[in-house]
Amino acid sequence: ANEIKARLDAGADFAQLAQAESKDTASAAKGGDLGLIGKGDTVSEFEAAAFALSDGEISAPVQSTYGWHIIQAYQLHFEQEKQTILEQYLNEKVSARLGTWYSELRENAQITNTLAQ
Repeated sequence: ANEIKARLDAGADFAQLAQAESKDTASAAKGGDLGLIGKGDTVSEFEAAAFALSDGEISAPVQSTYGWHIIQAYQLHFEQEKQTILEQYLNEKVSARLGTWYSELRENAQITNTLAQ
């Protein structure tokens, strides 16, 4: 882990090193990207290191029960994510309303089976 951190400090690309060196094949395939992580989502050692980082900063090697980690943190900025947040919000609202509308439609429907007559 120290050797990888030294390579990062010398200017190596985080994503490329994660793909080549990570033992976690799922995150390695995504260049080390774990997606959005909130407090309580990971083990305490990882969380403490991750949330202490500034935007774009790379941690020293961190050991947890899962092994060694080197973390690069990026903070989401509202202006950059506004459209995605709006789309997710609207999709949730539309889905909820469609579910209610469909349930009401089924409750009030009068279906006649003309084949049985």
